[in-house]
Amino acid sequence: MSMGNRILSLNHPLLSWLQHSMFLDLVSCKEHSTDFCGTRAEYIFVRIRLISFIFAVIALLWIPIDYLMLSPEYFIPLLIMRLLFGLLFLLQVVWLPVRLRMRQVYLRLVLFFLVPGIFYVASQLLLADSHSSGFIVGYNFLPYLMVGLLAIFPLTLLEALFFALLCGLPQVLFHLFIGNLFTLEIFGELWLLGLLVGIAIWVELSQLHMLMRLYREATLDPLTALVNRRVLVRWMNREINDAARSHQPLAVLLFDLDKFKRINDEFGHLMGDQVLRLFARILRQELGDKLFYGRYGGEEFLAILPGYDLVQATAVAERIRDRCHQERVAVAGGEDISLTTSIGVARWQVGERFDDLISRVDQGLYMAKEWGRDRVVSAPGS
Repeated sequence: MSMGNRILSLNHPLLSWLQHSMFLDLVSCKEHSTDFCGTRAEYIFVRIRLISFIFAVIALLWIPIDYLMLSPEYFIPLLIMRLLFGLLFLLQVVWLPVRLRMRQVYLRLVLFFLVPGIFYVASQLLLADSHSSGFIVGYNFLPYLMVGLLAIFPLTLLEALFFALLCGLPQVLFHLFIGNLFTLEIFGELWLLGLLVGIAIWVELSQLHMLMRLYREATLDPLTALVNRRVLVRWMNREINDAARSHQPLAVLLFDLDKFKRINDEFGHLMGDQVLRLFARILRQELGDKLFYGRYGGEEFLAILPGYDLVQATAVAERIRDRCHQERVAVAGGEDISLTTSIGVARWQVGERFDDLISRVDQGLYMAKEWGRDRVVSAPGS
């Protein structure tokens, strides 16, 4: 056994804990679900817009102070920079994406921290010989302000380190340019900046941890670990809007586990819970990470298939139905319980709302149960 394998073997309990805890989710967003990424993106985006609006207003309100404190040779260039500063932050407020994603939020954050950094360097270079040293001190605090604002965003550790670097880099580059970076005074400033970065990252991770806990409690079904009805409704409305905009097909599957009440009555609710968890595992294995599905309520499950027409969706439903035939649930006494499901299939029609689509696919499911269960039936009108 190699040294690497020995270390892996020795640390296996630790690695297992890391894998099943939130620790890795706090370090990187690689394993975050698509829905949580969307939730976090909206959370960050709202805060970016609010602070950007405040910055845009402050940039304009500060102009009279510059006018009173600076001579025209400094005031005019600074006025132009300040107007550009305010305009760029105003664009953050009015620029609304059609569908918000994390990569768009990253771009917003880069602009949010980069614009003040550029303004800081430009103002320092402009005012270096203005003979208003007391007035310039107010501009010196801009990097510290931006590091402090890092704390209002729920970022992962890697994200926080990147944006902290983006906040501190302008100050380092400026002092390196003027040649006083390696002085005791500047080391003291950078030490203070680093201390604030550490505090900000701690607050960011605490926010992210709390957001993940609240998200999981509000959106995940505790029995099957699939998303609950609330999330499915949100996903469905989002996919309907996307289908209407892109003119792409959209299909839904509604599952009902056959004779589930009899399983609960004859073998107990614990066995019923085991059957629900088994079907959830089947959905994960058959639908993977690219499609959307969850527990719609009771023994009903819903799958959303963007880009699928009726034929393709029916094929997916048949595959899941056949897979159920291959699974058995063992009960006490050596008896096995078979698992079958009735499935309604519907394709979204142009102009159809969420309630209408669900009503149609529910009709297909009702017909499947009326015609003997364990079958796939297309909804009327599909």
